[in-house]
Amino acid sequence: SDQVFKTVANVYVKNKNGTSQPVKFSYGPEVIGLSKSSGKETDQIIITGNNFIRETFTDDKISVKFSMADVDAMSITVSSSTSLTVIVPKKDSGDSGIVDVIVTLSGNNNDSAASKSSDKSKFTYAPIVNSPASPLFTGVGDTVEIKGDNFLKVSAVKFGDKSATKIKTNSPTSLSVTVPDGSGTVPITVIASGGTS
Repeated sequence: SDQVFKTVANVYVKNKNGTSQPVKFSYGPEVIGLSKSSGKETDQIIITGNNFIRETFTDDKISVKFSMADVDAMSITVSSSTSLTVIVPKKDSGDSGIVDVIVTLSGNNNDSAASKSSDKSKFTYAPIVNSPASPLFTGVGDTVEIKGDNFLKVSAVKFGDKSATKIKTNSPTSLSVTVPDGSGTVPITVIASGGTS
C-alpha cells in the first residue's frame, strides 16, 4: 500500500556490474502537527505525522518526549502510523516552558530513529501559580511578586475579575504586578502564551 512505501522501502545499489539485492530501509517518524500547541500537564493531545509504525518491524518500541531531556509522555496510544494520543507530562525543571515533542522508534537491533524538531512540534506549557502573592496582604496600587512557572509572554494577570494595571516579567518563574481595585480574598490568574493558569 501507499503507507508501506512511505515507511519502508527497498534500497538498491547500481553500478556498471549490475544491481545489488534489495536492502530494507525504514523512514524515521515525522511530527507534522499537534492537536494543541499549548496546555497543562495531564492534558491529552493528538500528535499527527508519518511513520509512527514500521510495518515490517513488529518489535518496535515507541516513546514520546517533551523536551530534549528524558521527560516521557505519561501515556501513549498508537492509533495508526499517522496518529498518536499522549498525556502531557510534568515539565522538566530545566526547560523554558516551550519544548519540542520528539517521537522515537526503537527496534531490537539497537536501531532507533527520532523525529526532527520543527515549528510544528513545539508545545508551550500553561503558566502555573505556585504560591500566593508576596506580600500576601496589601493594598490597591501596591506591587506584589507572584511566583510560579511558565510565565512566557504574559498578557494579563487577574485578581478575581480585575486586571493588574502593570505587569513586569522578572523571569519565567517570577512576575511583579500592580494590585488593581478590589476587595476581599480573590484568586490570582496568569494568562500567557501557554494558556491560563
